[in-house]
Amino acid sequence: MIRKIFVLIVAAVLGLFAWLNWNALSATTPISLGWVTVQAPWGLVVLLPALVLCVVFAVWAVSLQAHVLRDVRMNTRALQQRELADREAIARLVELRIDFLRALEASVNTTSAHIGELEDRMEQAHLLPSSASASE
Repeated sequence: MIRKIFVLIVAAVLGLFAWLNWNALSATTPISLGWVTVQAPWGLVVLLPALVLCVVFAVWAVSLQAHVLRDVRMNTRALQQRELADREAIARLVELRIDFLRALEASVNTTSAHIGELEDRMEQAHLLPSSASASE
């Protein structure tokens, strides 16, 4: 913001300078173009290309800023899509973990039931001491 104000102040001072010295800027003088000499106002010959360059630079700066803003918007959209995809992937992983833990719990319960059945069979076959006599 300060730079913009500074540029505007400098432009205003230069415009005031040109306006105050318009007679000197518009006075014709002989100007050599190398192969020919012409009569032209030296101040305008210098001032007009400078003004054209300033306008070209301003247009270029605005165009560059527009391109940068477009790129920022595109990158922001891509980042939002990536974050959404990451959240969806995390949600899927959480669901998979929950499913895995449920399957593991079911497997543990089934294994415990099978072990209990085997212990009962071994006790009936008198391969293991009975649980009542083992506790005494």
